[in-house]
Amino acid sequence: MFKTARETEMNRSLGLASILVLALDAGVVGGGVTSALADEAGIEARVGELRGAILSLFAPAGAVATETNPNYKGAAVPAPAAPTSPAAADWPSYNKTLTSERFSDLSQINTKNVAKLKVLCTYDTWRLTSFETGPIMVEGALIGTTEFDIFSIDPSTCAENWRTHEEYPAYIIPTNRGAAYLDGRLFRGTDDGRVLAYDFKTGKRLWETTIGDVKKGEDVPAAPIAWEGLVFVGNAGGDFKGAKGHMYALDARTGKIVWQFFLVPKTEGDIVRGPEGASPLDTSTWKNVPGAPISGGGTWTSTTLDPASGLLYVPVGNPAPDYDNSVRQGDNLFTGSVVVLDARTGAYKNHFQLVPRDWHDWDVSNPPALIKTGGAKGSWRWRQRTDTFTALILLTTSSCTGRR
Repeated sequence: MFKTARETEMNRSLGLASILVLALDAGVVGGGVTSALADEAGIEARVGELRGAILSLFAPAGAVATETNPNYKGAAVPAPAAPTSPAAADWPSYNKTLTSERFSDLSQINTKNVAKLKVLCTYDTWRLTSFETGPIMVEGALIGTTEFDIFSIDPSTCAENWRTHEEYPAYIIPTNRGAAYLDGRLFRGTDDGRVLAYDFKTGKRLWETTIGDVKKGEDVPAAPIAWEGLVFVGNAGGDFKGAKGHMYALDARTGKIVWQFFLVPKTEGDIVRGPEGASPLDTSTWKNVPGAPISGGGTWTSTTLDPASGLLYVPVGNPAPDYDNSVRQGDNLFTGSVVVLDARTGAYKNHFQLVPRDWHDWDVSNPPALIKTGGAKGSWRWRQRTDTFTALILLTTSSCTGRR
């Protein structure tokens, strides 16, 4: 069934308050509860979550605090160059390369010495929360995120180079999957529907752009990708009534919206924040009953881009309501799909729907991997007239596997 973001947040707050009462009765405040009981009831985690929610409840929008290590000088920002080679040591975005194959040919760790690995150092975020960041590695600095923080550390010592903390009201799902790097800047999303840019060497915030409606439960948990002066990221939150997924390209220097693409049909009253990419999408594949607005199509994870063709591959989440498709009689495009867009204009090029009319909340939540492989002429499967082709590797992932 549909739930508004407000209803969900109220239910969550009541549940957290109940956990706090249980914790107080059990003597958690003061350290009287045993670790076994905490593990069994989940008390420690829920009290920590409640603490974060209370601390953020009256936070002014956009409050920022940056801690800087005075001994950190910062590496020189490299000049803009060609896309990172898969053989390079850096890992500048969520899936390493724009094509998302996540491959590294570094050979220091292998089958002969992997058993000898030991902990070199640890870095504590000092937050008791969901921790789903995909760390990136740029010019000798390891960059990670929590829902409220972005930090830079020395990977050989775990010493903090800098850390920037953002204060805003806590979201229902405290999730952030990481940052992207391009030309001396870092980019990340927030749980209140914004995209933020930071100076790579200092952690100073450079700009902010709103791409989601927090009142409808829209947030930005995915790690962006960046290419040729553009930052690509979408919003999630498509489980809530009236919330819709969109894909955006932002100017990496200014944060200005270059284009916007609706991942489910646009209807009267929807906010348009920038120039729209050309789209064939209409309401014909939805056929919603009265009172059930078209909802869903969030982007929960990163995207994939082919630098050779300039095509952007966007994995799109479930339609809403999640588990009742009787109110939306149709295939519900473009949910449960990979949507292919022109990266420079946002214009629709193609789509592949893996889960028509999803009622299991299955989503397409993994960034597809683009790989080059060989194929014989006249191949029965691909029927290509050339000896090589680009294969698009697609996976679906249930929400039950922790994609949120």
